[in-house]
Amino acid sequence: MPTLERLHFHLQALTLAEADAVLEAHLKRAAKQERPYSDFLVDLLQAEYDARRSRRISTRLNMAHLPYHKTLAHFDLAFQPSIDKRQLQDLQTLRFVHEASNVIFLGPPGVGKTHLAVALAIEAVEAGHSAYCVTAHELVSDAVTTLQIAYLPWMYSCDRSISGCLSGHCVGPPRARSISFCETAWRGS
Repeated sequence: MPTLERLHFHLQALTLAEADAVLEAHLKRAAKQERPYSDFLVDLLQAEYDARRSRRISTRLNMAHLPYHKTLAHFDLAFQPSIDKRQLQDLQTLRFVHEASNVIFLGPPGVGKTHLAVALAIEAVEAGHSAYCVTAHELVSDAVTTLQIAYLPWMYSCDRSISGCLSGHCVGPPRARSISFCETAWRGS
């Protein structure tokens, strides 16, 4: 098997699809520019890394269910002068994610709350985190549904022993499983 075919075979076997796709162009460029082998390899692997990162970000953004794609650069601070620019820059560092803190934007309609939340979600996704956009109505509705589902087994089969019925986990729709209060709100002492 010729060398080029073996290279393609190994790249495909290692599921390095982008490296396989750009291999011949990189080989030609390396030969033309008489570049060191290490530079050729770095460029090839960088192409693979960039393609995978781009796919990962795209997938996470799709899974985030964002209503639109607007970044902090698109936000007009002159339109909303009451926003502290330094506080916004601090939020952009995503320190709140690492501290597991909550960020809540409050205000009347049309002041940019959703825009800021979407922009921070995009920042988080690009930094390698996951995000999920849900309206307050959907969140409360899921919580109520989860509590109703968790309450029914107690009502019908638990001899009025709430803590034995829930046994340390929450039953409900997949998104609602992360709602922490649904697990503890019904436990007896």
